[in-house]
Amino acid sequence: MADSEKQDTFYLEITFKKSGHTCGKGYCSGNDIGDAIPVKPEIYTKIHEVNGMYISKYIKDDDTLRESELKTYTTEMNECRGSGYCSSKIKVRREAISGKLVEKKKKKKTLKQQYLEMRARKGD
Repeated sequence: MADSEKQDTFYLEITFKKSGHTCGKGYCSGNDIGDAIPVKPEIYTKIHEVNGMYISKYIKDDDTLRESELKTYTTEMNECRGSGYCSSKIKVRREAISGKLVEKKKKKKTLKQQYLEMRARKGD
């Protein structure tokens, strides 16, 4: 892929809020919400590559993701170890709270890489 094509590649950065509960015991069978341990609340981001069709359909003029599409990234799952038969209330929710179109940041080059590229350009 040419450098100009890489510069035209866009990514969707989704911000998530993690909440919910996991099993309080080492196994899941029969556990209910009273036995659950709250997960540590956390806000984090994930990057997803998107194509032009996706951008045209789901990205608003201010580069943010449409609310209707944002909801499709929200998950709520039982994350208990063992049998997986915890109460239906013992789930971890990863709620997509925002999304925006971004350019992927290029990896920083080490000083050695920069030096070798400079030498190659000079023909050394």
